[in-house]
Amino acid sequence: MKLNNKLMALAATATLGFSSHTMALGTVAGTDITNAVTLDFKVSGATQVQLTDDTTFRVDNKIDMTLANNTPAANTTAPGATETYTFRLVNEGNKEQRFKLALENTSASTSTNITIPTVTYAITTQHNGTSTLATDEITVPVDGDVSFTAQFTFPTQTTAPANIADGDTFNILATATAIESDGTAITADVATDKNDAANIDGAELNVFAEDATTDSPIYNGVITVLASTDIATASLEDGSGAGGPGITVKVLNDPICNDDNTGYVVGTVYTCSATNAPATYTPKAIPGALVEYTITTVNVSTTTDADHLVYAHTLPATESTLANVAVTVDGTAQTGTYVYDTVTYNVNNSSATALQVNIETLPATETAVITFTAIVQ
Repeated sequence: MKLNNKLMALAATATLGFSSHTMALGTVAGTDITNAVTLDFKVSGATQVQLTDDTTFRVDNKIDMTLANNTPAANTTAPGATETYTFRLVNEGNKEQRFKLALENTSASTSTNITIPTVTYAITTQHNGTSTLATDEITVPVDGDVSFTAQFTFPTQTTAPANIADGDTFNILATATAIESDGTAITADVATDKNDAANIDGAELNVFAEDATTDSPIYNGVITVLASTDIATASLEDGSGAGGPGITVKVLNDPICNDDNTGYVVGTVYTCSATNAPATYTPKAIPGALVEYTITTVNVSTTTDADHLVYAHTLPATESTLANVAVTVDGTAQTGTYVYDTVTYNVNNSSATALQVNIETLPATETAVITFTAIVQ
């Protein structure tokens, strides 16, 4: 049997027209493959007219693709941060194929209202460069690959109305669906008999060949991949379970109890002088009274530190002379200065009427306590 010139020409074209990897993916869909046979014979020693015949079949469209999540596997973020998700779609079929790309937030509970952002696509084919596409429907050549990215900025709320909280897992499902040029989903010719006369050499049938993935069964023209991000954030409470820095006040002394405030001890109410105060008298919030404020902040997270805590408070006009500022983290006094993001901060930069305290780090599970006093006007 001899290959006819048409088949030989086809083989030569395939060798020149595709890279070795493309050839590994198979003959391009729509190609007509023809095989010819010749028969030479004699009758009584006389050579007879050569007989020939050929048969042709058309190569069908094998729709096959892979979709990979190229986002780092150990992906953790915090509220307010921006994270980039990267996915890579490869056309492993034997024909240029159009796909619809989609992203879906499949998170449960508090993460469900995180908005899907605008997605950037870049298509790379045989190292011929990239182009940014402004659509979620793209055409990918044989052996072409598409990288598409999405940037999510997570909300910062950790209290009601809660958007995201420590321990949440944010799930984003990427999907690629094989579609026709008009955007409609391709229908596979599953039950069509290729060996019907009209189909063997006149039809290019569609065959789904992709693997099964998350939320997508095998051979349905759809492929998916899941990317997950764990939310890890410091959660700050006031020591009683409520969110916030937590500030309380206590009256320690007044002019009736004692004439001056010497001997101040954190948290201790003065013992009133018997000569100045009535029997059983305790300090009252009258003009000249010494009041003590306590700010208590607990990082209830078991894993995540809170950095660069900045406390600010200005005394109202009814109080004056802020003093006796003390800062502790888990009982250890905080003093001096520290550097955060190349900026130097004083731990206590308070004035006579304004509190400003900077704590470099409040580790997970630890408590910061700030105390200061003021005088009632």
